[in-house]
Amino acid sequence: MITVDGGRAALMTVACVAAAADSPAIVIVAIATLAAALATPHDAAAVAATPLLVPEDDLVAANAAEATVNQLAWFIGPAVGALLVAAGNAPVALAVNAAAFIVSAGLIASLRDLGGGNPRTSVTGETNDNVEADASEPSIVGDLVASAGVLRRTPGLAALTGLLAIVLFAYGIEEVAQVLVAQQRLGMTAGGVGVLNACLGVGGLLLAPFAGRFGGERAGATLGASAIIMGLTLALLATTANVVVAGALATVEGGANITFDILLITLLQRCSPTTELARVYALQASVGAGLQLGGTLIAPTLLDQCGLTATLLIGGGALVGVAALILPAVRSISARTEAERRRLAPLVAQWRNIGVFDGASERSLERVARVAVTTTSPPGSTIICEGDLAEALFIIVRGHVSIDTRHHGHVRRLGPGDWFGEIGILRHTPRTASVTAVDEVVTCSIAASDFAAAIDAQVTMPGPLARTMATRLARTHPLM
Repeated sequence: MITVDGGRAALMTVACVAAAADSPAIVIVAIATLAAALATPHDAAAVAATPLLVPEDDLVAANAAEATVNQLAWFIGPAVGALLVAAGNAPVALAVNAAAFIVSAGLIASLRDLGGGNPRTSVTGETNDNVEADASEPSIVGDLVASAGVLRRTPGLAALTGLLAIVLFAYGIEEVAQVLVAQQRLGMTAGGVGVLNACLGVGGLLLAPFAGRFGGERAGATLGASAIIMGLTLALLATTANVVVAGALATVEGGANITFDILLITLLQRCSPTTELARVYALQASVGAGLQLGGTLIAPTLLDQCGLTATLLIGGGALVGVAALILPAVRSISARTEAERRRLAPLVAQWRNIGVFDGASERSLERVARVAVTTTSPPGSTIICEGDLAEALFIIVRGHVSIDTRHHGHVRRLGPGDWFGEIGILRHTPRTASVTAVDEVVTCSIAASDFAAAIDAQVTMPGPLARTMATRLARTHPLM
């Protein structure tokens, strides 16, 4: 995100210089096109970053707040730019835009728990030798293939993508038909499109602050309903020639649109694998952009062959029909993710007080709890064996274990709330001791990569973890 903002700031600076030098308009347009293209990876990264910053319970509210700010920016930004250009200061407007991107990069840089950096390093500062040295950078085609695989494997993602695609297809038709609605139906000039779009924006601003209340099990149903409402408002434009009614329909559509955007992103964040979220969002954005372009291209043919009324009914009706078909699948997503959230809540509350996660964010704990594997080991069974490859950390939920080494024999006994296995995964070494169940033991095992992700966001290793690891190494391997 910082790199993209820096790139857009640089492009706007070049545009500022070009405008001051009275360069041809095509130069400014080309620069603006490149800057707009950079918005896609920035948006994908922002969507992926939000779940890393806020707890699960606040995810809908956070997306609603972001949508509200975006709506305000869409109103205020063009207004400020127009005032500066009207005053004869187009270069100043571009310079202000460049400065805004620099401020954005600075704000993002101030956040320290968004991830990034070299994936080969861990919180210990050591190199992860388990990562293949010859791993190559992923290609664009590889990313698309991987994202498509995630869509295929993750229940509900294909439904969300299909719903977004039909919404944007209908919107592409609406963009073209809206001009004729303003001119032929409402008796307005071409500028009437701006009035209808303003009503869309007002509707979004009015409803965005309340969209956070539509989370939980109702999120899927509300998402599908908002798509159906958008289709109905588009179709109903075919039935009116009244400016006030058309404006009211546009306002309702704007409210449904902002609700759709907020809940779509929230459900995407909840059901997508964390590491694949940005890729999935980017793939959805690409599919959506293609379908929106398709709607824009097919609209003139529909208008020519069927007329304005039929075109509006076709666009709106297609959206209503497809959304109604997809609604059950979308509803199941929110029901499943809400049940998962409730299941994880007690575990997250318990882990919050365990020293191994000292300082970890609520979202990090939720992420780790989601992938943790609960296992029951009978008395006398070996849970990990000295010398084995370290692949996971274990937290004891119930029962007791004995820690033993070949050279020191019995070292210690651990019980509920204790943990073991951290030395191997943090130092990337074989197991330094064997762990045996004294009685029936229930443990939660956390893969090394998931545990590292939970604590890598912190500047230093959690204090209790560092102290415990140092003490255990001093007892079993004093030279390490």
